[in-house]
Amino acid sequence: MANLTYKTRGMSSPQGKQKVYFTCHPTDSALYFESVTDEILRYQNCAIWYDDEPLALYDRAEYENLLSTMNLIVIPVTSRFLYQPNRALEVDFSYAIEHHIPVLPLLQDSELAAPFNKICGDLQYLDPHNQDDTQISYQEKFQNYLESVLVGDELAKKIRDAFDAYIFLSYRKKDRAYAQTLMRLIHQNPFCRDIAIWYDEFLTPGENFNQSIGAALEKSDLFTMVVTPNLVNEPNYVMTTEYPLAQRHGKETLPVMMVPVDQEILQQKFESCPPSVKVEDAAGFSQHLLDLVRKLGIEEQNTSPEHRFFIGLAYLGGIDVEIDNEKALELIKGAAEEGLTEAAVKLVSMYRNGNGVKRNYYAAIHWQEKIVAQCRQHYRDNSEENALNHLLMELYHLFLRYEEMREYTKAMPVIQEAVDLCQEHRTTSDAYAWNHCYSLMLDSLGHLYFSTGQYQESEKTLKQSITLAELNIWDKASLLPRRTLGKKYSRIAFLYAECRKHDLALEYYKKCADLRQELALETGETSDREDLVTTYNNMGTLYLSQLKYLEAEHCFADTMLLGVQLIKETDSLRAKELLAVAYNNMAVVSKGQKKSTLSKEYYSKSLALRQELAELTESIASRESLALCYSNLGILYYENGSPRESLTHHQKAMELYSSLTQETDSPKNREHLAMAFVGIAHALQLLNENDDSAAHFKKAISLLETLHQETEIVSVKEALSSACNAFGKLCQDTGNLSNAFTFYEKGCSLRESLARENNTLNAWISLANSYNNLGYLYLTSHREKEGVTYYEKNISLLEPLQKQTNELEVCQLLSYAYFNLGYVHKDKEEYKTAILFFEKAATLRENMATRLQTAGAKNELAAAYIQLSEIYEAMGKNLKTLKYIKLAKKYLTET
Repeated sequence: MANLTYKTRGMSSPQGKQKVYFTCHPTDSALYFESVTDEILRYQNCAIWYDDEPLALYDRAEYENLLSTMNLIVIPVTSRFLYQPNRALEVDFSYAIEHHIPVLPLLQDSELAAPFNKICGDLQYLDPHNQDDTQISYQEKFQNYLESVLVGDELAKKIRDAFDAYIFLSYRKKDRAYAQTLMRLIHQNPFCRDIAIWYDEFLTPGENFNQSIGAALEKSDLFTMVVTPNLVNEPNYVMTTEYPLAQRHGKETLPVMMVPVDQEILQQKFESCPPSVKVEDAAGFSQHLLDLVRKLGIEEQNTSPEHRFFIGLAYLGGIDVEIDNEKALELIKGAAEEGLTEAAVKLVSMYRNGNGVKRNYYAAIHWQEKIVAQCRQHYRDNSEENALNHLLMELYHLFLRYEEMREYTKAMPVIQEAVDLCQEHRTTSDAYAWNHCYSLMLDSLGHLYFSTGQYQESEKTLKQSITLAELNIWDKASLLPRRTLGKKYSRIAFLYAECRKHDLALEYYKKCADLRQELALETGETSDREDLVTTYNNMGTLYLSQLKYLEAEHCFADTMLLGVQLIKETDSLRAKELLAVAYNNMAVVSKGQKKSTLSKEYYSKSLALRQELAELTESIASRESLALCYSNLGILYYENGSPRESLTHHQKAMELYSSLTQETDSPKNREHLAMAFVGIAHALQLLNENDDSAAHFKKAISLLETLHQETEIVSVKEALSSACNAFGKLCQDTGNLSNAFTFYEKGCSLRESLARENNTLNAWISLANSYNNLGYLYLTSHREKEGVTYYEKNISLLEPLQKQTNELEVCQLLSYAYFNLGYVHKDKEEYKTAILFFEKAATLRENMATRLQTAGAKNELAAAYIQLSEIYEAMGKNLKTLKYIKLAKKYLTET
C-alpha cells in the first residue's frame, strides 16, 4: 500500500489545499527535502506530499492513482536521479509527463542541463545555483512559477463560490479508487458539471477532522456513499460518524453500489438508508441523480465566460472536483475565445508548463499574442492608466516568451513598443510604480541589446534604467527597490567588463557592493549575503584580469569571511561552495604575488571542501570542481619544480575527467580530459620521461582534434593550439626538429584563425607567442630568412597593441622580437641596426622592471644592456661600453 505523508505551514490540515508532490532519488532526500519544501511553503499555502519510505514495496496502480490527484510534482535533479535506478524518474516523472501534470525540475547541478534535456526532453527547469547577476533571480522565477501553476487562497475562494451546489462523498479509505471513479461518473452528466464534491483525500480522522466534516456536511446539499463490502464488513468511520452526522443534518442520501453488497445487511448497518443505485445502470444512475438535483432546487448552469473559467480552473486544479484536464481545457479555452483575458493568461501558463495539456511553447506564444492584441485594442478604446499598465505588462510577458525561444527579432519590437509607451505616457498618480515599470522595460531592452552584441545601445539603455531605479530607492526606501538597484549596478558593470572598460566596471561593482553590504547588515538574510559574496567575487575577478593582486586579495578576503560565517550558521552546500570558490580565488591571487606556499595552502583548503561536496552530492559540478582543483595544484607544483607531486595531482584530475566524460560525453569534460593529459605530459617532461610525455601530448592532441572537428567551441580551438605548441617545444628540446616545425606551425595556423575570428587581446597575444616560437626555431635551425620574417610579423602585430594597451605580456613579447632581431644583425655585424633593436628592447624592459620589480624582469633588462655593451665594445666606443656595463651590473646586483 502507498502511504503518503504531508507537510504544510504549521502542519495545518491539508484539506482543500493545492497538492504538491516532492520526489527525488532516495539518497537526495536528506540533502534537499527541507530546503526545497520550506521554500515552496514560503510562497504558497499548499500541502506538500511525499513518501517517507520510497524504497518500500507498493501497489503501482494505487500509487499512480495518488499521483493523478497532484497539481505539481517537484524534483531536485541530480546525477543520481538521472543515472541511477529510482522511482522518481522511472514512475513519478514519466507518469506526470504522460498525464500532463506540471513538473518543476530543480537542477542541483548546473552541469546537468544538457543530460537532463537529453534524458527528460525539452523541459524548462530552474537552477538554484545559477548566480548570474544579469538575469532574473532564481527566487523570483521560483515564485512566479508556483503562482502560475498553483491556485492561491483568494482565487480558490472565488472558484468555490462559483459552484452551484456541493455533494459530500463518503467512502472507506480502502475504496479511494472507487470514490474517484464515482466522482468522474457524477460529472459525466452535464447537469452536474458545476456541482462540487467534498471528500477527505488522504486524511486520517481526528478531532480537527471531525470539525471539518461537520462544516462540509452543513455546506453540502447531498450525501453520497460509496457502497462496497468494505462499508459493512467491520465498524468504520463512515458507519459511526459520517452517516449519523448526515442524518442529523437531514441530508438527502444517495448510496451508490460500486461492488455488490446485500441490501439487507446495508440497511441493518445504516438505518433508514435508501435503496442503493447500481453503478452499472448508467441510465438509471443519471436519472436518479437528475431527480435529486431537481428536488434540491439546484440552479441551472451559468454560461458566462467568467463562470466557465472558474469551473475550468476547478477541474484543472482538482478544487472540490476530480482533476479532468479535457473538461478544464474545453471550459478555459471557450472562455478565452469569448475574449476573457484571464482565461487566455491561464492558457499561456498551461501550455508553457504542461499543466493539463501537452507542453507547447509556441501555443503559449499564440495566446500571449492574442492577449496583447486585446490589450492594445482596449487601450485604444479607453486610454486610462489601468489599461496602459495592463498593456505594458502583457507586452513584457510577450517579450519574455519570445526571448526564451531565442526569437530576438520578434522580441525587439515588442519591448521597444513598451519602452516607447512609457516615454510617451508617463503617469503621475504613482511615481514609484511608474519608475519601476519603465525601469523594468529599459532593463529588458538593454539586456536584449547585450544578447545581440549591441553594446553601445545596451549601455545607454541600462544607464537610463539605473537613473529611474535610483529615484525609487529614495521614494520608497524598502528592500525591493534597493535589491533591484543592486542587480542593475551589477548588470552594467558586467557589460563594462565585457567591453574592457575596467574603470567603469569597477565603479559600478563598488556601488553594488556598498548597496548590498548595507542590505546584508540590515536584514542578515542569507540571500543578501550571498549577493554580496557574488559582488566581491566579480570585483576580485576584475582586479585579477588587470593583475591588481592586492585589490583582488581584499575582495576575496571578504568573500572568505562571509563564506566561513555562512557555513557556521547554515552548514549548507551553497555556503561550502562559496567558500571553496573564495579559497580558489585567493590561491590564484597568491600565485600571482609569487607566494607559492600560500597559494598551495589556499588550493588545499579549497580541495578539502571540494572533496566533501563531491562525496556528499556526487554531482557533476562538484566532481568537475574537484578535478579542476587537482589540476590547479598540479600546475602549481609543476611551476615550483615538484614534478612528482604535479604528476600525482594531474593524474587524479585525469581520472575524474575520464569518469565524467564517460558519464556525460560533454565537450567541456572531453576538453578538460585533454588538458589533464597535457598537465601529465609537462610533469613527465620535467622528469625527463620524454617518451611518456610525448605519448600524453599525442593523446591530448588527438582528443582535441576530434572535438574540434565536431564542434565550433572557441576554447577547444585554443586548447588545441596550446597543446600543439607545447608538444612542438618538447620536440624542439629533444632534437626532433621536423615534428617541432609541424606542431608549431599547426598551432600558429589555429591561432591566426582565432585572432581573425575573435579579435581579442588574448588571441593576439597567443598568436605573438607562436610567431616568437617559430622565429626562434628557424633561427636556431640556420634558416635566418624565415626566422626574421616571423619576428617582423610579430613586431607589426605587437607595436600597435603596445601603444593601445601597454599590457605587460605584450611588452614582453615585443621586447623578445626586438632582442632576437638585434642578435641577427649583431651576428652580421650590422651594428647600427642591432643597436636600434636592442635599445627598443631595453626601453620596454626598463618599463617592465619598474612596474614589476621582479628579479626576472631585471635580469631581462640586464641582458639587453650586456648586448649593447658588447656591440659598442666591438665598435671601439669605450664610453658607451662602460655606460651599459654599469647599467647591466646595477640590475644584476639588485637581483
